[in-house]
Amino acid sequence: MADLFSEDGITLAESLERTAKQWPYRTALIWKGKKISYNQLWGQVQRMAGGLCEIGIRSGDRVGILLPNCPEYVCSYYAINRAGGVIVPVNNFLKGTEVSYILSDCQVHTLITNSSYARSVLPHRGDLKELRQLVLVGEVEEELKEDTVPFSSLLEGPSLPDWERRASPSGLAVIIYTSGTTGKPKGAMLSSQNLISNVISCRKALEVFPKDRFLLFLPLFHSFTATVCMLVPFYLGCSVVMLEGVNRREIRRAITRYRITIFVAVPALYNFMSQAKISFLARWLNPVRLYISGGAPLSGEVLAKFERTFRRPLLEGYGLSEASPVVSVNPLLGTRKAGSVGLPLPGVEVKVVNGEEREVAPGEVGEVIVRGNNVMLGYFNQPQATAQAIRGGWLFTGDLGRIDEDGYLYIVDRKKDMLIVRGCNVYPREVEEVLYSHPKVAEAAVVGVYDRHRGEVPKAYIVLKEGMEADEKEIKRFCMERLARYKVPRIVEFRDSLPMTPTGKVLKRELREEVRQVEEG
Repeated sequence: MADLFSEDGITLAESLERTAKQWPYRTALIWKGKKISYNQLWGQVQRMAGGLCEIGIRSGDRVGILLPNCPEYVCSYYAINRAGGVIVPVNNFLKGTEVSYILSDCQVHTLITNSSYARSVLPHRGDLKELRQLVLVGEVEEELKEDTVPFSSLLEGPSLPDWERRASPSGLAVIIYTSGTTGKPKGAMLSSQNLISNVISCRKALEVFPKDRFLLFLPLFHSFTATVCMLVPFYLGCSVVMLEGVNRREIRRAITRYRITIFVAVPALYNFMSQAKISFLARWLNPVRLYISGGAPLSGEVLAKFERTFRRPLLEGYGLSEASPVVSVNPLLGTRKAGSVGLPLPGVEVKVVNGEEREVAPGEVGEVIVRGNNVMLGYFNQPQATAQAIRGGWLFTGDLGRIDEDGYLYIVDRKKDMLIVRGCNVYPREVEEVLYSHPKVAEAAVVGVYDRHRGEVPKAYIVLKEGMEADEKEIKRFCMERLARYKVPRIVEFRDSLPMTPTGKVLKRELREEVRQVEEG
């Protein structure tokens, strides 16, 4: 068993192959009641890899995946790596022009998708010079038959021979596009070694074992979901119950029916769950032993309320696509500190530095930098951005944070989000934490607004809980009791909803753009 958890030079596909040989008849994936064993999954990956080579995929070719959660997504992910291609997960919430930008930016050769998403790509086909063909999952409509290959046909041919190894552990394996919350998305290049290193570190930090069952309902295009909900369990021989998306009824049913032990979600869902009323019996029968939050910052108020309600640990971590993506996590068995995103993963170094790139004293705020085998190779076709992000082997995250004397990391805010009010630094996340503690507030976001006298002032966007009412005075008074005067929002705007990424991260870029248009108008 020890060799299964060793860190050696293997590719993503080889990690699945090893698990399939160790536990061929163990259930790998459950989808709509159907169980797929590791042996069956690996067989499909082998045949699909052979099929991809038959349609012209060569080592280094970029192959996009634009699909909702489904078994074909998982099969494609590993098969592309097995065939020597580069996996490009594409956010299936994007519009046609946004998808086209990604496909063009990294020169995707083949796109694996379905008829619904293919129609959004067709109007831009003329601009995608490198895109040779579409592989369509499901029924292929008549208008889409030109330059398309049915997904099922890739599984009909022979498997790729075992001796034929097309991918290198240290070579480019995946290009993950950042969410673009601060501008155009960039393609973070990750190797199999980057990702496998992160998988092994996560396994050690989270105490995951082969008997665990994961529930996967977050979108697989996101780096957090792909690593924690797919690569980690498949590396260890766990079972994964997959849902197409966030359906609360289906989630409850899956937890009970399949005895889920590890539940992974984003803060928005934990915020909703923390407001639920759970009976003693339901709590006692709950099979989940560990809840994990990622993809966006988790409010301390939500975390505390959730753990009081469910009586199970909810671990928040910190990460970014450029780090494969997990950097730190709160320890499951050790000390957990309020407001902290925990300790660096095993094998990952974290420092906080000032503007001169010198390490600051414990407790001081600076930029968080990261070093380890999980750090990306660079940004695709962006040498200047790469040189700016990776300096001296350290990844400069653009996040502001502090580390206490015990080594616990606290994320203060994005460097670009920090406001300067009358010469004083104001971190929007600190203000948002106070807003989230208000009993009537469901969601909150704070951005800067130009002020002639103060330079900038905080503006709060607030979504109230259903059935609640509040006004600007009430919110300001609440903040005045808990924050220095210069940190209190000068403007409060109530909204029905906030612009979000699919993982529940507020798109502050859109809010700032609204502010800019008002200021210029």
